[in-house]
Amino acid sequence: MRFTGLARLVAGTPLAIFVCTCTATPGPAPTPDTAEPGLVADLAADFAQARSRVEVTALDVGYSDHEKALGRGWSATSETWGDTTASERTIRWALGGRAEIEIFRGRDSPLRMRLLAQPIWFDDAPAQQLAIDVDGEPAGSVTLPQGMGWTDATVSFSPGAHIVGLTSAWSRRPREVHPGATDDRDLAAAFDRIEFPDARPRPSPALISDDGERRLRLPIPSQVDYELALPAGALLRAARITGPEAALAQEASLELEIEPRGQGRVRWRLAPGTDPLVHDLGLAQAGWVRVSLRARDGRDGTREGSAFEIVEPRIVAAATPVAASPRPVASASAAQAPPRRPAATSSP
Repeated sequence: MRFTGLARLVAGTPLAIFVCTCTATPGPAPTPDTAEPGLVADLAADFAQARSRVEVTALDVGYSDHEKALGRGWSATSETWGDTTASERTIRWALGGRAEIEIFRGRDSPLRMRLLAQPIWFDDAPAQQLAIDVDGEPAGSVTLPQGMGWTDATVSFSPGAHIVGLTSAWSRRPREVHPGATDDRDLAAAFDRIEFPDARPRPSPALISDDGERRLRLPIPSQVDYELALPAGALLRAARITGPEAALAQEASLELEIEPRGQGRVRWRLAPGTDPLVHDLGLAQAGWVRVSLRARDGRDGTREGSAFEIVEPRIVAAATPVAASPRPVASASAAQAPPRRPAATSSP
């Protein structure tokens, strides 16, 4: 939720980081004469400042443009290993303890992770185990090979953005295990790449302005996040919502998720064809809130090119009490942990 980045092309293979920031040109902001009374946030006008997410197939951990997808627990700089150009690899060290990456998942299903990594080497080094967690919930463990090599794990994700933690069983400072070394960093394992072979990359969300209206287009699957200061009783409004019937038949859905700062997430399903949409965000008090709009994939995957569109989305203050919103499809409070995920499976 706090990382952005770019994409690159290496040897003909597309690589993408976990969070892509769209660079669409927003439509004109409302003028004082035309602004809606009580307007709090024009989500179309603010789209350029929002964070967009899509599924990706690989993270090149050592590549500088990908470092913004990394959270806490990584070395500040990357290193180049290899004696020749052909054998070069760019790595980044996971430090002792927990190293974090961020991932977006578009549907509720297991996802295969492939880790190209090796532990810090020294004589009689023990096997390095990594405990995997998703948003702090244990999700299994894997054992890294002694030399640089691949390790596979399968982890279950719910739709949305997640922090994946990789916690090492042990770490060492090079100066303590290599005579003459002066490096005092607490190193656990060197990572080259993390791949997600089963991911379904799609175009990023986009803002489309034509025929005098602005449409927020969310390819299936994708997500867009806004960080907003909202009043109590705020409402999400839109002129209408459209979605492909074939995708809906496969149980694809458009979801609204809010996360008030310091609290848990609450999620609703929005129905295409709602014209107009008026939805109470259920905020009992004012404060900073992450507002996410997510195009969730169907059970068997959705045909490429399918998307939901939200016409003229905005958030307004409620002048009078409104009817209750549909019951949330899922919620989690800060004091109550979400259900445990199935353990990861690994293959050395």
